[in-house]
Amino acid sequence: MPVGIWRLLLHGDLAALVRRLEAAHEPSPYLDAALLAAFSISDRGLQPTHSIADACRLTDRIMPGLLWSISGLVGEAKARLVVFEGLPRAYVGTASTPALALLAAFVKLLVDQPDIASRFP
Repeated sequence: MPVGIWRLLLHGDLAALVRRLEAAHEPSPYLDAALLAAFSISDRGLQPTHSIADACRLTDRIMPGLLWSISGLVGEAKARLVVFEGLPRAYVGTASTPALALLAAFVKLLVDQPDIASRFP
């Protein structure tokens, strides 16, 4: 597991990151940097809060093959992410854009299931 994730889990900062993602009104270079640092990714061209494509690239680097869906568009988007580890669980993120909503749902998964986070490459 990347050191950044352990540090965030230990300090409860992942929950704060979820709140920031869900409260953001638009894509944010600050949130992009926080996400990349948390997952020890150095791809400066990756802007996960800016597009659903980049949000998917980020989640696929960490947990390939996640099942997710998006409803709504810019203004009020909802992402549902389903994990089939043991009993299936769904995580929902609500934010102003589909990318922010997907990222919020993904980080909620990590908050709820740190054992899954421990398997990061």
